[in-house]
Amino acid sequence: MTTVTPVHVAASAYAQEGAGSRVSAVISVGERRFPVVVKSASRRIRPLLNRGDAWLPIALIPAMRENLALVLTDPVSPRLLASLPAIQRTLAAWYPDLSIVPVTAPRGRVSGRRGADATFQFFTGGVDSFFSLLNHRAEIGALVYVHGYDVPLLHSEHRRRVSESLSGAARQLTTPVIELESNARTLLDHYGDWGDHTHGAALASIGLMLGAEASRVILPATHTLADLDPWGSHPLLDPLWSTESTSIVHDGVETSRFAKIAALAGDPVVAHHLRVCWNTTTELNCSNCEKCLRTMTAFEILGQLAGLSTFRGPLEVARLADFPPTNDNELAFTIDNRDAARLADREDITSVLDPIIESYLAAPPERPPFTPWLSQRPPEL
Repeated sequence: MTTVTPVHVAASAYAQEGAGSRVSAVISVGERRFPVVVKSASRRIRPLLNRGDAWLPIALIPAMRENLALVLTDPVSPRLLASLPAIQRTLAAWYPDLSIVPVTAPRGRVSGRRGADATFQFFTGGVDSFFSLLNHRAEIGALVYVHGYDVPLLHSEHRRRVSESLSGAARQLTTPVIELESNARTLLDHYGDWGDHTHGAALASIGLMLGAEASRVILPATHTLADLDPWGSHPLLDPLWSTESTSIVHDGVETSRFAKIAALAGDPVVAHHLRVCWNTTTELNCSNCEKCLRTMTAFEILGQLAGLSTFRGPLEVARLADFPPTNDNELAFTIDNRDAARLADREDITSVLDPIIESYLAAPPERPPFTPWLSQRPPEL
């Protein structure tokens, strides 16, 4: 009789390293072992009452992908355990290749008091990040950026560049920024697409890891209520990762991407620090990819593109035709820009965007099957 090995999360280890701290756990998926590490240079990570809370989000999707039971050694919050059926039903309904699996963990304790009464917000320097920050500036105690999530750990020079920009923006807005390092994608990219499946869980994991310092952690929304396609961070999903002591908040779902950009246009901090690009490793924005061009298009429609120092203009409108939407997420942003261009009487822009939108709607592409990530980046921390 064949014994099926569950996905197993070993007991986590916490250590102080000079002025910093690190927490780690080995997550085993079948015969594969993934030592997952999160580091803080300023001891912002401290031991949790229920140490399994932070590891459950990033271990769940590998278990669902492999249709294996998940077993955690460390205790997990009763509230988070109670949310697991809803989390799994949501993910399995969106992605039929994910299976609902049994999860076993010691039932955690509920503290009589919440942790520090602070609100933290994830911040990458993008449109959604800046919008949430400027919308909630008075209540946000610290911003959080995770090296290794959108910029690989091996890209040290680009990490330095991004860090300088984030720190500069934070200083100008008098809001501290907490920079962490995580190699969690060495696990996650084997079992899920970062955008579709795993980035929300990865952020929730960090938010819960900071639970000794924050009772509320904000995840800026990607889409509006009108465009809620399956996505790794989602208003139906993010709050379900909350525990008794730390609430995960999905913020900004009522505002479209163009409306967010309109709210940010003219802000001097945004003008000098906005970063949306995932393609470049030599500058904050390449100004040539789909994401850069659609962001530049929105600022162009608003008459504010020339004021951005992190993009190279002017916008070549004809180039928008080189990047037709490839999925429903990109389609929503393209329609958003097209509608704004119509209101602004920018026929030069609508004449390019209308045909690519019509082409997509006439023959929507099928969602490609998930392909595991197999390269060896970045090293263990």
